[in-house]
Amino acid sequence: MAQIVRPDTILAWHRKLVAQNSTVQRIDSRWGRPPTLKCVEDLAWRMARDNRTWGYKRIVGALDNLGHKISRETVANI
Repeated sequence: MAQIVRPDTILAWHRKLVAQNSTVQRIDSRWGRPPTLKCVEDLAWRMARDNRTWGYKRIVGALDNLGHKISRETVANI
């Protein structure tokens, strides 16, 4: 019986396909909004802890006064 393709060739094709798919996932993960800086998260968390009566909008306004642009929903997620 004749062999058209060696098993090593099939395994090489498979490795190449798996590597190509993982590269696509890495490229896709760079799309979208960048993550919030850790220092801004810590600052928002500290404001919320120290000022329990403040809502999301008040914290967003305080961060905006300090020069950090952040949305209400981001503060809610933090």
